[in-house]
Amino acid sequence: MQDRVADVFGLSAPQFESWMKALEIVRNACAHHGRLFNRVYTKTPKLPALGRFPDLDNAGLSMNRTFGQLTLIQHMRESQGIRRSRLLPSVLKTYPVLKALPISHVGVPDDWEASSLWAV
Repeated sequence: MQDRVADVFGLSAPQFESWMKALEIVRNACAHHGRLFNRVYTKTPKLPALGRFPDLDNAGLSMNRTFGQLTLIQHMRESQGIRRSRLLPSVLKTYPVLKALPISHVGVPDDWEASSLWAV
């Protein structure tokens, strides 16, 4: 059953399980009013081979940060034909430009808007 569910997302069962565990931590942080800024997650999702999902490749270095986790959500929605969330890109675009607290501390790369997952 795990293999069938994972296959729906183009992942192996161990990869899908790692995604769910990583997203569970984000969910719990949100549910308990935890901090997402400048957070480094201990559970990083196992990604498919390079080239399989190029938008995930671009965010690969950020998978232990909030941006990487949100990229997983965007990818999962798109892979299921669910309209990508415009809320997440909109929130990132409103992030203030502050030298002391740059958006890069969320794991956002400079070219994040170039990814089809993040296009509004």
